[in-house]
Amino acid sequence: MGLFYDHILSDFCPGLYRILEGKKGLRILAKAGGYAMLVFLALIAVYGYQTLDRAGYVPHHRDTPVWIAGEWMAGEYRLCDMPVKTTRLFCGKDVAGGSIPEFAASVSEADSDKAFQAGMTRNSRTDWTPLAKYFHVLPVHFNGRLERPERDRDRQILSWRCQRESDSLTCNALD
Repeated sequence: MGLFYDHILSDFCPGLYRILEGKKGLRILAKAGGYAMLVFLALIAVYGYQTLDRAGYVPHHRDTPVWIAGEWMAGEYRLCDMPVKTTRLFCGKDVAGGSIPEFAASVSEADSDKAFQAGMTRNSRTDWTPLAKYFHVLPVHFNGRLERPERDRDRQILSWRCQRESDSLTCNALD
């Protein structure tokens, strides 16, 4: 057997090592069983991660464009809206959500048509470039799924409860 495999087997299973020492067929079988166990554990890890992510238990970190209405003190919470097809947060003053219409109403008159159109289309092809001056790009720690394909058909907006930190946001999924 390989030197590394011999070393592990002799350290962790000395009795099994002595039995296998003189029996080549059993050593090959034990080695194959060890590799099969490693493959099995890797599959369990991948499946477990995917299951936890689908359930919303895996945190995600993204630098995210965020529109913030007015002053937002560190430690304060707000309800923020995120269109399903784009990672962009809208955090208005309204505690019941509805931040996207509030955003469209807050921009300059020259940008109001673009803001209204972007707020209504809410898809990945929306051109946000003319409205970038209204957003702050912040590191956001999302607790929950950013992509929810089973809900895309029913919902256009995802709701988050976000807490302002000094230089970032922490957001928990509400739906």
